[in-house]
Amino acid sequence: MVPFLNKVESEARLAAARTAARLMLREPRVDRVVLGAARTARPVGEVWRRVTAVVLAAGESRRMGRNKLLLPWGETTVLGQTLANVWAGRP
Repeated sequence: MVPFLNKVESEARLAAARTAARLMLREPRVDRVVLGAARTARPVGEVWRRVTAVVLAAGESRRMGRNKLLLPWGETTVLGQTLANVWAGRP
């Protein structure tokens, strides 16, 4: 299910719609929530969905001499294995 919250045309309505989107996403049947105004040039303003994971990838890897996330890890890279672990752990 993807609810569309229409007439989100002001900052006050946007704040209320964001609160409503957070609440709707607690319901497992809701895949994402679209905020917007159907009768405008840009009908979709924001799309809200659950965050499965946040992969922290800050830093310049200066001491390693190259990007740590792209270093080999088994059959893939560090980043590839991290994403595989996230994918495997999803509900």
